[in-house]
Amino acid sequence: MKTESLKILVGGFFHETHAFNPRPTTASAFTWIEGPELIAEMQGAGTTLGGIVSELTQREHTVIPALFAEAAPGGPVDEDVYENLLTRFKTSIESALDQFGRIDGIALELHGAMA
Repeated sequence: MKTESLKILVGGFFHETHAFNPRPTTASAFTWIEGPELIAEMQGAGTTLGGIVSELTQREHTVIPALFAEAAPGGPVDEDVYENLLTRFKTSIESALDQFGRIDGIALELHGAMA
């Protein structure tokens, strides 16, 4: 039996914060993927987000890309970087609502202890 197709927004944040490291993690440390590129890069990737995208696609749900931000382990994330990340994520949600009218769920790969 086929289930109803859902509209699921996907993305993720990946950063191990080491509070003992006095140097903040700045924007230059992050790799950002947004929009259709996120789906293309994650489809079939051997990551948690890759598995999410692949499973949702296999089940014929609508996969809505938000953003994926990743940085190597380091000091606390610079406040401006964090605010930019939140703003971009909120914009992704607003755009998805404008385009699709609704979002049935949000699936995020969250790794690390970002601070």
